[in-house]
Amino acid sequence: MKSCCFFLILILNISFLNAEDILSDTSLEKQTLQESNSQTESNTSETLLDKNSTIIEASLKEEVAILEPDSFTPNLSSESFSSQPILKPEIISEKNFKTPPPKIDIPRKKTFLAVGLTALIPGLGHVYLKEYSKAGIIFGSTAAGVAARFNKRTAFPGYVAQNLASSYGIYAAYRDVRLYNNNAGFSYKMPTDSFKDLCLASFSLSVLKKPEVWGGFLGFLATGIGITYLQSKLHIKPHLKISIEDAYPLRAFSVGIREETLFRGYLQSTLSESLTPIGGIILSSLAFGAVHIPNAKNYSFKDRMNYYKISLPFITSFGLYAGWMTYKNQSLKQSVALHSWYDFTLFAIGRALTRSAMIGKPNFSFSFSY
Repeated sequence: MKSCCFFLILILNISFLNAEDILSDTSLEKQTLQESNSQTESNTSETLLDKNSTIIEASLKEEVAILEPDSFTPNLSSESFSSQPILKPEIISEKNFKTPPPKIDIPRKKTFLAVGLTALIPGLGHVYLKEYSKAGIIFGSTAAGVAARFNKRTAFPGYVAQNLASSYGIYAAYRDVRLYNNNAGFSYKMPTDSFKDLCLASFSLSVLKKPEVWGGFLGFLATGIGITYLQSKLHIKPHLKISIEDAYPLRAFSVGIREETLFRGYLQSTLSESLTPIGGIILSSLAFGAVHIPNAKNYSFKDRMNYYKISLPFITSFGLYAGWMTYKNQSLKQSVALHSWYDFTLFAIGRALTRSAMIGKPNFSFSFSY
């Protein structure tokens, strides 16, 4: 009986131990499974985080590369990096630091002073401008002209040289003052032709082929002939008394330069600067007509009045036309060419008529020289 009970207790203990082992094994398996699941989840989350961080970093690099394309450079190995030149920052010291030179304002010259000195003594205005070579040429030409007038044979060429140097000198003084000052303070663009330019203008094809030059020549010549013919029908004597010297045709080229430089070059430019271009053209043309008033000083009263009523308006209209050409071309070459060839034609006619009068041929007068 006791043995049976003992055996039964032993069996129960063994069964309990087996059940406990089974339970412990089961719990261990569950724990192991949970640990493996948690490890798998952690690995998965880490992998996802790595992928996300990689994607985010790549997108950031792309955005920055778009905004600043030069901010990223390819990876360089140690060898390639060592072969790259090392740029050293330039150190600016007092020695290599260059400051711009100070701007020195050149004192401006006065136009009225240069022109006034030239009117007093030709060439003196260019001494004021420190242009001594031009001053010497203008003064020397004037002095030679004055000296030549003391000899009868050279009196007429001396007169031409003196007047030409004086008139051109005034224009050149005003022009060169403006050039000296870089045209500061001036708005009207005046002619800047040199003496050489004006001497060659009457023989330059580029000047003569302009319609305003040859057309103006034909127009004024035809008008002058028509008015002269009308005067003859009205029994008005022009009384143009021309000596052999005055009618010398080549003199026309010096007259053209002399009068155009003085009236269109200097006076028109000065008045246009003070007023307007139109005002400058009108006033300088009136002055141009006014200086021809003494041409009638030896006329009879009746003929003098006719000269004032007919000839002076014609001469003034020529001044208006020449002033317009000067303003249009910003040059004196066109007006000099027109003026010179017009006077050349009249002087040639006058010389021929004067010679014909000497040998008793019929006399004819032409009254519109400038």
